[in-house]
Amino acid sequence: MAPMVRFRGLRYNGCVERDRAVDWARGVAALAMIEGHATHGWASAAAKQTVAYDWTRVVATSPLPAFMLLAGMALRLRVGAAEVRGERPEAVRASIARRGLMVVLWGYAASALYAAIDGHQGLKTFLRADVLHVIGLSIGVLPLLCIPRALPVDAAAVTRRALGLSLAVMLLAPLYYALVPAPGGALRYLLAPLVRVPEVTLFPLLPMLAWTTVGFVVCDVIERARKRFSRDAVYAGAGLAALAVAFVCEGITRAMLGADGVLDDVHPAGIPNMIGYAARGLVLIGVGPLIVARLPELGRDAMTRLGRASLIAYVFHIPFCYGLPARPLRGNLQMHETIPYVLLLWAVSYGVVWAIELARAPRRAPTRSA
Repeated sequence: MAPMVRFRGLRYNGCVERDRAVDWARGVAALAMIEGHATHGWASAAAKQTVAYDWTRVVATSPLPAFMLLAGMALRLRVGAAEVRGERPEAVRASIARRGLMVVLWGYAASALYAAIDGHQGLKTFLRADVLHVIGLSIGVLPLLCIPRALPVDAAAVTRRALGLSLAVMLLAPLYYALVPAPGGALRYLLAPLVRVPEVTLFPLLPMLAWTTVGFVVCDVIERARKRFSRDAVYAGAGLAALAVAFVCEGITRAMLGADGVLDDVHPAGIPNMIGYAARGLVLIGVGPLIVARLPELGRDAMTRLGRASLIAYVFHIPFCYGLPARPLRGNLQMHETIPYVLLLWAVSYGVVWAIELARAPRRAPTRSA
């Protein structure tokens, strides 16, 4: 049996033992993601003018930064384990880059699947830069930029580099978007995942990479706090602090924009806006473990499973919110009418995750009776 070792409040047994709180946060973010897409796709024009719909938008804007923060947190745990095991830096860089590449490929596969269901508009449908692309690229790019080849893996040093990278990406965003012209022709499809290209990019790596790098730093802070305080205290504190930051950044953004300002990639108000959205994601991460920890064991296991397979839940639920399967509901429901359908979509999405996990589980060979 491999020896048990302590590393900054987390237990390892030859490999990283996953922090269930991170999986729980990811599971809650998946539920919020499904709810946000479903109400956006199904609510009627009149329903979208209500206060209830406005509140769903507060929830709907939190999952993406939460997922990117959680990707950074998972990377921090991976790098910490690599330091403990004495892994070679090039091996760590390569393994994380492969993981990021797989998520990007999932993004292109999802685009192809949606095109097969709903039709397409040529290359801009198949090569658009969507949620999975930006998450996968951020996973792959961060270790390449923050883990030196020639030095042993040092989690603290990598965290400092991640913090510097996040500040640079956010602070320089108005500058590099103002200086770089929008690409045209075939070049726009190559650059679409990296920078915002009209009609092709939904979510660009720059400046959204900052959310993943901030997640790397957040995980380091949480690990240190877990040495002194309980899990509930740490996550509650993170959520409350993030809520305060979100409110402050919202006020700063509105003040910088003024009455007639337009928020775009070159406006300096984009900087507090980026920080504010990161804070919204952290609120979700703080609240998630507090809720799930109080569920019965069956509920905790379900949220753990959903959190670990949130990518599958994402790919599955989108057509039921916006695609051909959603046609009877799309744009036709009042807000109260969306509730049972959201609950049903939660249940079906979890059922798909559970079925795939069951199919992947190794089957035990039948025992022969004497």
